[in-house]
Amino acid sequence: MYTISNLLAPFFLPAGLVALGLLGCIVLALRQRARAVAGALIGVFAVYYLAATWPLGSLLVDALERQAPAADKAVRPDGASAIVVLAGAASDAPPERAELNGPGWRRLWRGVELFWELEGRVPLIFSGGAPRGALARPGDLARRYALRFGIPADDFWLEGQSRTTYESGLAVRALLDEKFPGRRTHRILLVTSAWHMPRAVPSFARLAMEVVPVPCDFRSGAQRFGVRTLVPTYEALATSSFALREWIGLAVYRLRGA
Repeated sequence: MYTISNLLAPFFLPAGLVALGLLGCIVLALRQRARAVAGALIGVFAVYYLAATWPLGSLLVDALERQAPAADKAVRPDGASAIVVLAGAASDAPPERAELNGPGWRRLWRGVELFWELEGRVPLIFSGGAPRGALARPGDLARRYALRFGIPADDFWLEGQSRTTYESGLAVRALLDEKFPGRRTHRILLVTSAWHMPRAVPSFARLAMEVVPVPCDFRSGAQRFGVRTLVPTYEALATSSFALREWIGLAVYRLRGA
């Protein structure tokens, strides 16, 4: 699933769609089909403009995040086995210069914050590996940061092999079964980006885990509608792209029952 989704998904995102559209324009131009070229260019412009302005990106992100609970909702441990923080990614740099990306930092920080809110009574699991060939692993960076934030080494558990949300669920379940043998179900406090929560919760719940969502990294509500939101920007294009990618991932997971 990891390989297929990574090969096909880019062609359903704005950058891939624009590239395919421009390629089609070139083919039509070489065949001297002026009307078809004009129509294709209009389509390419429409895709780019919608993706690069805020209304579409805000709508897509808001629809995802409305499914997550409020960020300020109090979290009660109530017998939780662990706080589970889903990794983001690390910068493609040597380990001594690598850093977690934005979502990875915000997820880790919320997990650390929650650990201390619960007075260190619930261990923290950081789950997620790196793509093949990556120079640095998110888990190694997270462990280093967590120890500097004062979390005892015995309370920070690392799962660094999974590369998808579903694989994280499988690996976390196996780790919890090892740590708490004999338990049929495990209650976890799941920390991830609010826009990722609709895909993450079902993936863990299907593996006989009781999931308490703890969302962070909210992106919706950052832009109010106005004239300037209709001007194409890099930030709007990036928001539309990652939101569309998440919707595609959510659709794939639901079709596969993962």
